[in-house]
Order: sequence, then structure tokens, then C-alpha cells
Amino acid sequence: ALSAGVPVVTTDVGDCRSLAISDDLVVPPREPHQLANAMRTLLIRTQADRSQLANEAKALFAQKFTIEATASSYLKTYHEMLST
Repeated sequence: ALSAGVPVVTTDVGDCRSLAISDDLVVPPREPHQLANAMRTLLIRTQADRSQLANEAKALFAQKFTIEATASSYLKTYHEMLST
């Protein structure tokens, strides 16, 4: 979704928070009404706001989730595991 410029609405479980471009797109687990409200908030934004959010989503993807970034993160984790 992020690579396509689609902001992610997620629950605050595990590492899912790292997928959100802002805290207002993260809701507590098991709160379907809050999840629906967060999604609705995205849908009613103006075209200019949606364009800005799309740019932020793509930027977050480029920063954290490219193949290079993912491989680097795994490599760092492996090094940490081996050094303990």
C-alpha cells in the first residue's frame, strides 16, 4: 500500500505502528469503531490532502521498506544476534 501511495490505517499491535504515516492512523486493537473512523477520516480528505498523504506514504516506504532497507534491517538483526 505504501509503495503505491496509499496510507495505512492499522491497529497498534506488534510492529504495525511502523506502517502508519501518522499517529491518528493507528488505533487500539479490538476497536472496530475507531478503525472505521480512522478510515472514514482518510476518505473524506480533500484532493490536496490525499495527494500530500500519498507523498508521505511513498516517502515512508522509501525510507523503511525498500528491498535495500529490509535487507539492511535483517543484516543488522543477524549481527546483533550473533554478537550476544
